[in-house]
Amino acid sequence: MSKTNKKYHRFSRRGANKHLQTKVYDYLIEHGEKTANEIAHWYNAVRETHDEYYVRGKNYGTNARQVSNIMAKSLLFEKVGETVNNGLVALWYVRPLDVVVERAIASRRPIKKYPLFLQKAILERLE
Repeated sequence: MSKTNKKYHRFSRRGANKHLQTKVYDYLIEHGEKTANEIAHWYNAVRETHDEYYVRGKNYGTNARQVSNIMAKSLLFEKVGETVNNGLVALWYVRPLDVVVERAIASRRPIKKYPLFLQKAILERLE
């Protein structure tokens, strides 16, 4: 990254991705499998009106493509099917936490790369 672009990339997206993963994980446990469009709509529109800790300006929003890319790279989520909605659209759901912890330990990635609730679960398993 050049010095001229530095001012445009002031905040690390990884922290925002971990926050998104945590919120979406809890949402999918509560509401079942959803498409990336449904998740993005909930994250941008519905969540902010019901979240008592929401601070205006803190949520920069997301779109379905970002959500699906984050979920595809995360150990927390898996595609469980497809639905027809103007073409084939993947349905996402969460993996069981025990399976996620085992996969995270086997991957040997640094624990700091995972969301906080997963970090705590990994540390509990390792003790």
